[in-house]
Amino acid sequence: MIFTVEYSLDNIEEVCHNLLPHLLGQKVLFYAPMGAGKTTLIKNLLKNLEVEGNVQSPTFAIVNEYYSHNIKDYIYHFDLYRIENEHELTQIGFEDYLDAERMVFIEWAERLAVFKPLKALCIEIEIIDSNSRILRLSHLI
Repeated sequence: MIFTVEYSLDNIEEVCHNLLPHLLGQKVLFYAPMGAGKTTLIKNLLKNLEVEGNVQSPTFAIVNEYYSHNIKDYIYHFDLYRIENEHELTQIGFEDYLDAERMVFIEWAERLAVFKPLKALCIEIEIIDSNSRILRLSHLI
């Protein structure tokens, strides 16, 4: 385990500030139930990375690409909730996104099998109550 923190939605910006140095340049897999705040966390991480514009979950687009003024590079944000099989990922060139030396955030990473990156970090979010969460950051095992 690299990092564990209990937080509320009121202090999510502080959590993102402390979490971000661990994530720079990494592929990050997000594991959490519906409503746990994966997208909210990612929005705050992208805000810390000085991404401009409307950051939203790419549920229907599958992937959104953002430019970070902080790291002077693009960041890819995937939402695999609607993916039914990995063939759909092949059709959008998912492997090419993973091969790029860029930060990649992947929501609903449990839908990956074949395409799971070899080197990645995992963020698990556990719901404690309507406003409290536990976040665990670890290396992919």
